[in-house]
Amino acid sequence: MASMSSCFAGSVSSEAKLISKEIERKLKEAKREAKSQVKLLVLGAAESGKSTFIKQMRIIHGTGYNSEELASHIPLIYQNINVSVKVLATAMLDLGIPYEHERNKLFGDECSELPRDCESTLTTERVLSIMLFWKDEGVQECYLRRNEFHLLDSAAYYLSSLNRISSPTYLPTLQDVLRSRSPTLGITEYLFTIDSFMFGIVDVGGQKTERRKWIHCFENITSIIFLAALSEYDQSIPEEEINQDVRNAMQSQSSIHRRNNNQKPKRMVRTQSSQHVPTGKKKIKRQFSSVHQTSSPKLPNDLPPFPVIRHDSEDDVGKGVKGKSETINRQRESNALFKTIVNGQWFKQTSVILFLNKTDVLEEKIQHSHLVDYFPEYDGPKQDATSAQFFILGKYQESFEDNKKSKRTLYSHFTCATDTENIKFVFKAIKDIILQSYLSNYNLI
Repeated sequence: MASMSSCFAGSVSSEAKLISKEIERKLKEAKREAKSQVKLLVLGAAESGKSTFIKQMRIIHGTGYNSEELASHIPLIYQNINVSVKVLATAMLDLGIPYEHERNKLFGDECSELPRDCESTLTTERVLSIMLFWKDEGVQECYLRRNEFHLLDSAAYYLSSLNRISSPTYLPTLQDVLRSRSPTLGITEYLFTIDSFMFGIVDVGGQKTERRKWIHCFENITSIIFLAALSEYDQSIPEEEINQDVRNAMQSQSSIHRRNNNQKPKRMVRTQSSQHVPTGKKKIKRQFSSVHQTSSPKLPNDLPPFPVIRHDSEDDVGKGVKGKSETINRQRESNALFKTIVNGQWFKQTSVILFLNKTDVLEEKIQHSHLVDYFPEYDGPKQDATSAQFFILGKYQESFEDNKKSKRTLYSHFTCATDTENIKFVFKAIKDIILQSYLSNYNLI
């Protein structure tokens, strides 16, 4: 009996050793794969353009979208349209803007009562009603005041294209897909090769509830690409959505502002404008190898938060109140998030690339919404998009340079994520920086 027991114990021990060796082998293999991959972490606040940038990478360096994949975006595009109409209709009520025509008021009142998870279908009758609604002078006035509530950037694009989009033979264009909005849930990693290097681009959710998942992506990061929306300077976010780390960073920024109130922000040397787009460049063959997605795709039911009307006071520019609920300027929140990330313990040695995105939206908005009304320290000319861009860049530069011990350089670019040529140019410009950082990390240079 003792002999049988001894044999059994020996068998278990041998099996355990085999399992242990197999685990060790897989760990070593995983480490080799990690070292052979240039890993980019794409971060930023919600709606900064992260997922649009990822789509562009797929178009430029990958397989793009076939007809079936384009068609799969139709329900999302229809939902984006329905959500936009609901948001505008709700804002019409909250802002007290009268409709030009009674029929549009009746339709708008009906839309404002729709559930938040709007339908992903469009009937012929509804399309006609939306067309009339969008042309209403009252709705157009409401649209001009969209900084006072939360509206999708693509609203005007879709609502002005309803004839085409509602066609029975409609197949979304690449631009339609790029402008579609669905919050990133979970973590998605895209792999593709370029110049014999394997690139892994990790996209994570920008909403507050998704940020706690970022920590799982921090290992073996070559570079951070942080996206910030230039157009958010006149928008706000409910204060309760700001986490404590970002609150602390915002308080620190206030101290910096008080110290530097009379200083002009420096212009970054390493900055590329979205206006410089090369042509006739030699193409490099690239393969979009695979996609790893940790969450199954589904239509969003929280897109976007419905109107939180902001009322500015002279004492608190950039904040607002609805009842007792405070709101924070979204540009300041994004900047505070940037500061928290780049000065955090995980990224002290990681190269940082800043994309100041949505230059197109800024250029349109700056003509009627003045930067100085939200950032009193701005002393540049009104209606000047370039001056506004460099002012906002200066704010991020201050946050980056807050860590005096760091010897890193901030590589910044003004971008329009929906412009494929612009993103193609920008990524080519940063590719060498990323590869140099990768080679340096593994002592290969």
